[in-house]
Formats: sequence, structure tokens, C-alpha cells
Amino acid sequence: MTITPRPSADARELAAHVRSLRQVAAVHTAYKLEENHFAMRLCDTQALDAALLAAQDKGFDNPRVKAFLARLSDEPIERALARPPTEAALSALSMKFPNFSEVVTYLQRRAALCRLPPMGPMVFPPLLLDGPPGVGKTAFSKALAAVFGVPMVVMQMSQSTGPFALGGLDAMFVSGGPGQLVRTVALGSHVDPVIVLDELDKTPASSSHDPLGPLFTLLDREAARSYVDEGLRLPLDLSWVKWIGTTNRVERLPEALRSRCRIFSIAPPTPAQGRGIAQALYADLLRAQPWGRHFDAKLSDAVAEAVAAHTPRTMARALHDALGEAAIAGRRSLLASDFPSLAPRRSAGFL
Repeated sequence: MTITPRPSADARELAAHVRSLRQVAAVHTAYKLEENHFAMRLCDTQALDAALLAAQDKGFDNPRVKAFLARLSDEPIERALARPPTEAALSALSMKFPNFSEVVTYLQRRAALCRLPPMGPMVFPPLLLDGPPGVGKTAFSKALAAVFGVPMVVMQMSQSTGPFALGGLDAMFVSGGPGQLVRTVALGSHVDPVIVLDELDKTPASSSHDPLGPLFTLLDREAARSYVDEGLRLPLDLSWVKWIGTTNRVERLPEALRSRCRIFSIAPPTPAQGRGIAQALYADLLRAQPWGRHFDAKLSDAVAEAVAAHTPRTMARALHDALGEAAIAGRRSLLASDFPSLAPRRSAGFL
């Protein structure tokens, strides 16, 4: 009997890297440079005309799909793609999220390559951010979408009961039609949004309706170029979507999905990083609110130190509450006593 050895982790990583290089090489045939932006074709016009004609058939009785195709036919087939982010924007992101510096460094390298003449839209494999709850994975994803200038859509995978949000539902059913992903990309303002698959490792298991099923195609760039939603049956190019998955226990994901992603382990901020994050969160909170001008522009060192040991999520909530305490007291500055809900600082990292 012949035993085939299981590929080592290094071999799997090398294979994934080779696939990535092939995909990058293929990118240049999938878009064109317009006067001030990159453009791609969402679908084949003849295929769209055929789908519209089929939807008008007397035997077809799904008004949801008919309405979707009618709207899609009114939209341009060629869509704009985001330009690579600037080095300054990515550097600012690293300063705001210091515990994500490894992710940002990786993106800086990719962006630098894409900015070389003749320049092209930025391409990178799906990012998988693994780490404990509350370390800022969703906040980082939102900030990254802002750097790209594209919208962000969060899909709560822990609440998914089937593949319908990603893969749609067959039009033969009354409630059938394209899923949330296709609706977002095909009818939205951008074909390259940031899609966050939140708590991917907590996706409910199902033998008949696997919520993860469509991802085996969508996270493979070549296969995603002609993705077919079950509720639409029209091949669409979804290869420009920027995917970010978040997990607490990445090892719970199937190897086939992990191999499609670039995995980063996100640790809680160090105390020094925590102080910087506290200042950044405070500044963001003041800018976002009309009442922000009534408070000091920066936290005192004592207050930043008091909140630095906590996760970014906890910090943000505590800062908002503390500003309310200061408003009641008629103060412009926050005091350490404005944070009664925070436990004393821990001396050895985060739990």
C-alpha cells in the first residue's frame, strides 16, 4: 500500500503563495485604467440580456428576481475600483491600531507594489484576524475600509443559519433571490467593498445548509471571477471584494478555508499601546459628536494610564460614560474617578 505524505505547513504556505502570484498576474487582464480610476466589468452583457429575457417568460414567477435584474440592467456594466491607499494613510492606521502593525506592514508592501507604474488596483488574499474578543478587530476593519474609500458590510456568521446571505436562495422558492453579498456588490456604490465575516469560527454547523459553503468559491479569486448566486444564476465578477474574517479560535475553521487566507494573530495592546489607543479613541469620539468641542482635546496622562489596560471595546464605552460624568460635573477634563466601572489595572496583559 502506498502512503501519500501529508504536505507540511511550509509546503501548504508555499502552494498558497504560488496561487497568489498567479492571481496577481491575472489581475492585469481583469481591469482597465480609465482617466482617473480603474474599471472592471461586473458581468457579460449578453448573459445579462439572456437573464432578463428568461425573467420575462410566462413560466417564471419570482418578482424579486425580476426587480433585481431590472435594476441591474439600469446600472453600468463597467464599475470603478478603488485606487491603492497612500503610504501616509496606512501609516496613520498603524499608529491608531498599534497591535495590528503586522497587518498594516503586510498591506503597505502590497500597496507599494500596486503603486508602481503602470499602477493597478490593490489585490490581497482574504485577511483572517484571529484573537480574543474586544481587541479591535471590527474597529480596525472599519478604519481599513475608510482608508480604501469603500463601504464596509459586516456579516454576523455566528447567527447564520445557511448559505443564503452569501449564496442566495433558488428563485423557484417564493422568497428566493440573490443573497446579501450579490445585492451589496451588484447594486451598491462599489464592487470592491470590505466584507467582514465576523466570528467566522462560531458559524453554526449544518450538514444540509452549510453557511460556509459559498466561501470556498468566493475566497478563491479565480473562481470568484464568475460567481453564480443560487438565486440569480447569472455569473458575476466578485473577485474584487476585500474579505476580512475575524475569529477567536482560528483552528476551528476548515483547513481548506484557512489555506485561502492570510492569517494574523492579534494580541491585546501592550500598556504603552493602550495609552495611544485611548488617546485615539477619545479624539475620534470628540470629532464624531457635536458636543465634542466642550472637552479638552487630549486625555491627561493619568486618565490614559487608567484606561490603558483594557480592551479597545471597553475603553470606547468607558470614555463615553466618563464624558457624561464630566458634563454633569461641568468639567472640560476627565478624571480617573470618572471611570468607576473599570476594574483596577492588571499587571500581566489581558484575559
